[in-house]
Amino acid sequence: IVIGCIWLFSSALAVPNAIALRVKNLPDDRGNLVPVCGVHNMDPVTMQMYMHILVCVQYFFPLGIITFAYVRIGWELWGAQTPGNANDGRDAQVLKNKKNLN
Repeated sequence: IVIGCIWLFSSALAVPNAIALRVKNLPDDRGNLVPVCGVHNMDPVTMQMYMHILVCVQYFFPLGIITFAYVRIGWELWGAQTPGNANDGRDAQVLKNKKNLN
């Protein structure tokens, strides 16, 4: 269900591009026809607003979610203790071995 919703949402986001963008042959400086893709069926201001919304939905929103997740993971790991029962002799040996490596 989630994958289907993602496909429907992404398809709906792509519909304005399919409606507005067209390839037309326009003359260049030498008079040759050159294919150019541009906005032909939509107001340019509306297309600009659509592009800004698309960047927010497809880039900044996922970036915010990923950043939040990593900050949360880091926060949890920062205060975490090594698993297992505390053993002063073992912990001192591990600390000594770490110092020897440096």
